[in-house]
Amino acid sequence: MLSKWNLANNNIGLLWRMTGLNIILITLLISMSSIVIYNTACTLLEEMTNADESMQVLFSDTLLSYLIWISLSIIFFGSLIYFSIMKKIVKPIKRLARSTKVLQNGDYPSPIEVNSQDEIGVLTQNFNQLTYILKKNEHTRNKMITDMAHELRTPLSNINGYLEGLKNGIISGDAALYESLHKESERLILMINQLYELNEWNIGGKSKTYEKKCTRVEKLLHDCIQLFKLELDKKNIDFEILTEQSIIFIDEKGIRQAVINLVQNAIQYYQGEGKITLRGEIVENEIIIAVTGPGQPIPIDKRDLIFERFYRIDGSRNDKTGGVGLGLAIVKEIIGTTFNGNVGIESENNIHTFWFSIPRKYTEC
Repeated sequence: MLSKWNLANNNIGLLWRMTGLNIILITLLISMSSIVIYNTACTLLEEMTNADESMQVLFSDTLLSYLIWISLSIIFFGSLIYFSIMKKIVKPIKRLARSTKVLQNGDYPSPIEVNSQDEIGVLTQNFNQLTYILKKNEHTRNKMITDMAHELRTPLSNINGYLEGLKNGIISGDAALYESLHKESERLILMINQLYELNEWNIGGKSKTYEKKCTRVEKLLHDCIQLFKLELDKKNIDFEILTEQSIIFIDEKGIRQAVINLVQNAIQYYQGEGKITLRGEIVENEIIIAVTGPGQPIPIDKRDLIFERFYRIDGSRNDKTGGVGLGLAIVKEIIGTTFNGNVGIESENNIHTFWFSIPRKYTEC
């Protein structure tokens, strides 16, 4: 019997339970007040006047009648006002409950309208933001899985085709074939390493403790460019470094990786004539590092996507560049997650400038 009562009680909405509790409390309060008023008035009448018994009875009956009607009116209108107020409060809670049920079933509910800036309004805004982030993350994850499958399938299919041809005697092994197999395997290794690196910065960027130290900007940039000296000479690409004499207190590992990726991107997608310029400067309380060089046209509507994972201008694999579209995504992850900085691109006449900015932390170095 008790379990049936509990089940029935659970099916009663919050609004009705709160209203019922309010009616009970108001009734108790009004009843106690009425009893006190009635007894006090009757006692004072008896002690302070010479009214006979019939007058006292008439006064008592009249007072009791007034108290009953007034009490009932207060209970009714008080409960009605309370019900109206609670209905407005409970309504967004009900919408939240329905939306969480939709989310629990694996779907994404429509944004809930926010009509107030109180605690419930803030809760609703936070829920809408949470739903948006979850939906965006799922879209990004699904897109990344699709892109990964596409990127892995092509080189693996090439390798499998070569190996099957060797197995069936259709083709014979020679230096050119082995070079092609080696190139495809290197492409796979590069992508896997970049995925691991991207995941490492994504997961650990905010939680890891990095070693910060005083770093000379000009030395950091020169050290980075030395890694590409042979490749620049091989491709006959001129290079220059323009930087201010400055010292910053920062984690050198992350900045170095971001600079290397920007330079590598400029070399990898170099197209046309002109030099590649690596620039470092202090603007107010920020340090800005930029790499400028000629390249293929980048449509204006595609520039916001250039730092996204697996995104490439040509939309397909390019054997000439060999890129998989992760280098700039790693830069965005490092700068945004670890250093609370910004990344961007400027382009004019196919001369592209990829830059990032980070807050400058002053200290005695």
